[in-house]
Amino acid sequence: MNNGFGSIGSGLMARNEDEAVNDEASCFRGRFQVLESTSGEAVIGAAARVRSTGGQYLTTTTDAEGFTAWVEREASEALAFDLSEPTP
Repeated sequence: MNNGFGSIGSGLMARNEDEAVNDEASCFRGRFQVLESTSGEAVIGAAARVRSTGGQYLTTTTDAEGFTAWVEREASEALAFDLSEPTP
């Protein structure tokens, strides 16, 4: 299973979604999805920090589908994330 996923270690994989919020592409939003590498199951309730290259960051937990919260920003900046705690 690849579908844009990459290994992030410890038997986990992640991918990001990034999109323009409006037709003028003056606002963007992005988020990450975290799955277990072997089963493909969502990692639920993992604490994470999503950050943009512009310095914005959001502390969040993954939802029932393994997604972090959306991070909205005014420029098409790169996003990165870190899991804050070890997952069970």
